[in-house]
Amino acid sequence: MTERDYLSEVPDLQDVSEEVVKEALREGELHLQAQLQTALAADQRALVIFSVYTTAAMILFGTTAGLFQAGGLPLGVGIFLVGAGVALGLAAVYAWRAFRPGHFTLPGNAPEQWYQDFRDAVTLVEARADQLAWLQRAMDRNETDMSRRAESVKASASLAFRASFLAFAAAVWAALDAAAAVEALVSRLFG
Repeated sequence: MTERDYLSEVPDLQDVSEEVVKEALREGELHLQAQLQTALAADQRALVIFSVYTTAAMILFGTTAGLFQAGGLPLGVGIFLVGAGVALGLAAVYAWRAFRPGHFTLPGNAPEQWYQDFRDAVTLVEARADQLAWLQRAMDRNETDMSRRAESVKASASLAFRASFLAFAAAVWAALDAAAAVEALVSRLFG
């Protein structure tokens, strides 16, 4: 939707009291500020998630490689652990997509945004109508951006959840393998 489309949706403000228009602008600025605060909190959350998933993936890869190199890791367990590490790595990528820099419209506007109004000698009511349209467009763009980022966080969490199943399967396999080794040792010692 273009700026003109948004302007076409603004009602004729000639019959609206100046106080109502001021209040609509004030509420729009508050809403835009709240969107910004929400987006900053979401970015921080996504950054923490990214850090945790990246660290966990590196631990899984390092531990798997070390144990495999030492010969103390059954191949199946290693495959499950590497799979969990890959899933966590992909989860980290989705978390990164959620906090990477993007376009977000901030509250307020730069003086240059008013220059055309100055040149056209628009009335205060017309300028406020333009501002209301701009606020609505900014909120809609921010909402779209926030929704896209939320989808990335959901995908990240979904992959991490799946990674936990792979890690659990590896732990069960390793436990069964260890139990079999203990059983073989006991049978050899006391058999």
